[in-house]
Amino acid sequence: MKPRSYGVLLLCGLLVSGCATQRALVEQQAAHIAQLQDSLAVLRDSLAFYDYIDSGRYDQDMRSLRETVDRLRYELAVCRDGGLRVAVELADDLFAPASATLTDRGRRRLDALAERLARFPEHRFRIEGYTDNVPIGDRLKERFPSNWELAAARAATVARYFIEAHGLDPERFEVVSYGPTRPIGPNDTPEGRRLNRRVVIRALPPLEEAP
Repeated sequence: MKPRSYGVLLLCGLLVSGCATQRALVEQQAAHIAQLQDSLAVLRDSLAFYDYIDSGRYDQDMRSLRETVDRLRYELAVCRDGGLRVAVELADDLFAPASATLTDRGRRRLDALAERLARFPEHRFRIEGYTDNVPIGDRLKERFPSNWELAAARAATVARYFIEAHGLDPERFEVVSYGPTRPIGPNDTPEGRRLNRRVVIRALPPLEEAP
């Protein structure tokens, strides 16, 4: 091959090599620009989010979301159980043993619960009484012939306390006794029987929504 041909080939090789290097640099710069654009988008989103918080819209939307969740929970509970369970109180924490008489501790617990009931200003409440399956002793049978009467008396005592001590409308309350029929713990252990002796408070639909 003639020397001139070698020169042409060498020049072409240099040009090709230079183009490849230039292309690589362009691709690197393009990738860097893309990264910067992504970072800018993240920064823009972050600034928008902080503006979203500072404007108060975040708190408003979160309150709206919580209200929606609470409403859905309430509607589900109404469909499933007849009402939203507001509280479960163990009878041993409210009453003197084998009685429907509130203790000082029980009154304090109901005072705290009255504040929770205030979250449902338009709703009715059902107070449910439950017991374990231990039969009523002979000494108490004159007052409570069975666990049904004991559970009813305890539920009524709770409702009456809310009405008399906190001025709640008596028309907003109903009292139900389930006696020993719906245990949540085993009745063959002391702890299980303790769990079964309870009072449940449920929020019901407002009067105008009741079927």
